[in-house]
Amino acid sequence: LVPGVAGVVDGGMLPGYFGYETGQAAVGDAFAWLLRLVGHKDFKQITEQAMKLPAGSEGVRCMDWFNGCRTPLMDGNLRGAFTGLSMSHGPGHLYRALLEASGCGVRWIIERMADGGVPVRKLIATGGLPHHNPLMVQTYADIIGKPIMVHPSTQGPALGAAILGAVAAGKKHTGFGSIASAIKTMSAPAAAGGKVYQPDRAQMKACDRLFNDYLQLADWASGGKALS
Repeated sequence: LVPGVAGVVDGGMLPGYFGYETGQAAVGDAFAWLLRLVGHKDFKQITEQAMKLPAGSEGVRCMDWFNGCRTPLMDGNLRGAFTGLSMSHGPGHLYRALLEASGCGVRWIIERMADGGVPVRKLIATGGLPHHNPLMVQTYADIIGKPIMVHPSTQGPALGAAILGAVAAGKKHTGFGSIASAIKTMSAPAAAGGKVYQPDRAQMKACDRLFNDYLQLADWASGGKALS
């Protein structure tokens, strides 16, 4: 058990393995909310603006608890914030700050897992966002300081459900007598690989400072619970 982790499920994803349920609620929704807030119709323009900015969003910081904090504080009543704003900042600063806050949240979870005796040795991103938002994945890699592979399937969760469904239907109907055999056949072959985002070593010091700022902001936003 790891303090602050919402659930630990024996066999919840694969037989013989424990699944750890972590993360923030509504990450993609937070990006969509910000897009609506600044009046943009799509992410193209705001992404181009964010890509021109250095790590740290030129002083803008974000606490991404716009739908509460799931991991590690498990408090749905906590709320988000932007700090460090001046009239020289624009939508791109807000967007990059939100991306960076989300990445800091993942790093916080990874470090909490390691402190609890469950080290995270490999990161694979799946689902829609990693394919549609390369800036997000690169930002995560820079902040976490580890490579992140984006799985080649653009519908990872749906594929997983289909695999489990095929096994549940029975070997007589699908030919699959185990989850392992279904995974081997139905998932993308190893040769297909996936794009790997390497952390930018030149950004490491800036990202470490950014992460420390995130923890301090989290402590303020939670009334001293984050670092206690």
